[in-house]
Amino acid sequence: MVAEAYKPGPSTDTECSPLIVESTRGLPAAYIQIAGRDPYRDEGLLYAQRLEAEDVPVNVKVCVFFTMLIYND
Repeated sequence: MVAEAYKPGPSTDTECSPLIVESTRGLPAAYIQIAGRDPYRDEGLLYAQRLEAEDVPVNVKVCVFFTMLIYND
């Protein structure tokens, strides 16, 4: 995972990787926007699949023309 660059070693922190939560059932509907060349693209797609598999409504948009999505606080 790319997360190794930010937090070395195996992570058990679900804030670093929501893929490791026991269950996503009961979460609200999600909108996931993924940049086409973002290093976290695959993790975003896996998380969307996981939500769908556990009956959480999810809308995924992959922006193929963006290298990375950058957010400022």
